[in-house]
Amino acid sequence: MTTSLSPPSTSERLREESHRYLSVYLPANRQAILPTDSLIEVLTFTPSQIISIPDTPSQVMGVCNWRGEVLWLVDAGHFFDATPSFCETNYQTKFNVVVLKRQNRALGLVVERVGNMLWCHPSEIAAIVPELIAPLAPDEMAESSAPPGQVAALDNMATRCLIGSWADPSGQDLLVLDAAAILNLFV
Repeated sequence: MTTSLSPPSTSERLREESHRYLSVYLPANRQAILPTDSLIEVLTFTPSQIISIPDTPSQVMGVCNWRGEVLWLVDAGHFFDATPSFCETNYQTKFNVVVLKRQNRALGLVVERVGNMLWCHPSEIAAIVPELIAPLAPDEMAESSAPPGQVAALDNMATRCLIGSWADPSGQDLLVLDAAAILNLFV
């Protein structure tokens, strides 16, 4: 018996070549995605489990015990120029932490909340649109001479850690975070 296999459709091929991402929420209901190949796990910590470290960058919340190791925590809220999650005026009872990894380095990225797993093909990741980046760096955007639809190379921490943007199936633009760049800045 001879079986004829038809070539996979374009949508099947895209699905096979797509990568999984975890969606996370940043301040001001901004949503972003992180590639799952850079993640170890998602945790929740209480403020009493986090030890602040003096004389560290303002984005660093502190450290905590993670599997018997010291895990540095970086506040994504402060990272993107929003109200820090870990301050005297914020009385959160828990913090959501996405543990990023690269080789033997790990870092905890504190986010407002964790969303869903999504599939995204690398070809669907676009350059960052000005509307997405404007809330991150309004002063630099006003001074930018980039053509419409493009963003000038802004030298702030947030833009250095972005790969681009991706429109999810509902049409919402999500920031695509670069886990390796975040790790390189802090570890």
